[in-house]
Amino acid sequence: MKLLQQLFRGRLVEEITTHEIRQKLEVEEEKRQWAPATFNNYRLLLSMAYRIAVEAGRVKSNPALGVKLRKLNNTRERWFSPDEEQGFRSALTIAYPDQVCEFNVLYYTGLRLGDVYGRHGKHYQSEGLQWSDIKLDLHLATIPVDKNGIVKHIPLSPEAEAALRILGERSGYQGRVMVDREGKPIRTMGKWFWRTLDLAGIKDFRRHDLRHNLGSLLVQNGVPLQKVQKVLGHKDLKSTLRYAHLSNADGIEAASVLGKIRPSSLETNPKTDTDNSGGIHIVETKHVA
Repeated sequence: MKLLQQLFRGRLVEEITTHEIRQKLEVEEEKRQWAPATFNNYRLLLSMAYRIAVEAGRVKSNPALGVKLRKLNNTRERWFSPDEEQGFRSALTIAYPDQVCEFNVLYYTGLRLGDVYGRHGKHYQSEGLQWSDIKLDLHLATIPVDKNGIVKHIPLSPEAEAALRILGERSGYQGRVMVDREGKPIRTMGKWFWRTLDLAGIKDFRRHDLRHNLGSLLVQNGVPLQKVQKVLGHKDLKSTLRYAHLSNADGIEAASVLGKIRPSSLETNPKTDTDNSGGIHIVETKHVA
């Protein structure tokens, strides 16, 4: 909001046009190298301010609505290759051994960072994963309110539970799950993640890609998409379908049926030709109805 106030300081809101809004945001977009989502956030915030003003009877229209949102690419697919994962784990164990359990919780649950560490914005806050949300006897973690505003239940694998028990011993299984070696709460993923990526020589990998990593592994190992959707907490199956092409078994089985219902019209004659080529003679089989 501070930036928007700077861009339009001294202007009457009724006189600001759609063209002016678009022009100013595009200038900032180029100057600050905004990602498409960042451009959209500023445009949406300005539109919300105008909407509130319209509802209050202060202005008659919302010129920000005329500025088109940037198209987002939410189909990113990036996960650790086996060699990358081995390299990352080796580097992490040597450089940051205290963070191995922290990494394993993220790796084996696929939880969003906000669900694990909490959200600490000025107007929206949450405490993150609490021990009251963990039921080790039921192999279950519960997110009371996720980013979609719904309750989410996450099944816990033995690997995730082993990592959680290490964290539990640090805090006495009380309060926030994510704590450091002394049992003090951790509010965000530290720099250890980026530094370990550098040590392992891994490029173009984001923190959020750990969710993609889990989704890809589950699908490649035959877990149905509907179950992957539940594990990752996707509100819409469309988000899970990005991994569909990784499960090729059903596709191969379906494609093989084609050969049964539409046999090939080319068959090899078991008798070889008598010409000098000595090749296999191919004849077309005629099917009579």
